[in-house]
Amino acid sequence: MPLYKDWNDFDTLRDKSKVLEEMKKLLPEYGCDVVEIPRLEKDSGAVSASRVRKFLKEGNFEDVRKIVPAATFRYLRKKYFSIF
Repeated sequence: MPLYKDWNDFDTLRDKSKVLEEMKKLLPEYGCDVVEIPRLEKDSGAVSASRVRKFLKEGNFEDVRKIVPAATFRYLRKKYFSIF
């Protein structure tokens, strides 16, 4: 099984799930526990960078504010939102 730098190396969620299942099988043999942390759900959907980028592209600043922590929103507002 190849090692990946991060989740962005995968094309689909199915690919990520497949690798996660393989990790759950293989890593305990080497003394490593695998703990799957469920995705954070907020405002009727998973909190993800993809979702934030989509909202930013659409200019949907209120939805960005709803799903990211206050410190992250302040950073994004400073970097991207010239209207605020």
